Amino acid sequence: MQQQRISRLVLISPAQGYGHPSRAVQRQQVRDKRLHALQQLGIAQMAEQRSAYMLSPVASPQAQAWVRWNMARLNPEGYRQAIELLCGEDLLRHAPLTMPCEVHCGDADGITTPDNCRTLAKTLGGTFALINDAGHASPIEQPHVVAGRLAFAIKESLTGASL
Repeated sequence: MQQQRISRLVLISPAQGYGHPSRAVQRQQVRDKRLHALQQLGIAQMAEQRSAYMLSPVASPQAQAWVRWNMARLNPEGYRQAIELLCGEDLLRHAPLTMPCEVHCGDADGITTPDNCRTLAKTLGGTFALINDAGHASPIEQPHVVAGRLAFAIKESLTGASL
């Protein structure tokens, strides 16, 4: 019998994906919209226009600058691959999970919303927790909170405790 290598799963603002057959229309819309933006705007202009959507309304100027800078570093081919992964995967196909699962989400996340993340956590059989004063890029806005939650999950994994 093979030992399970994953003892706990921590998801931060996870996207469910559009791979389920029932999401075919939405999948095509998302793919077309993102590929069109990439073609028409390019990475640099996308970063300039879209970086604010990654953050909460209370994000610091430093967080805004960091997200904009990081988005501008995207590789166009890598971004195309990420689009295909998002459009081809359905996270719910893995439900229910066989290990403890935690889903965390910024309270101001407009991309993977708190309601969607809460529903995803429930479907996966996991727990859900908000990250206050954070958008989709919660590790940038609240690095100490995210690091603390990851440290706690690692500790729980090492001690064999469950949620």
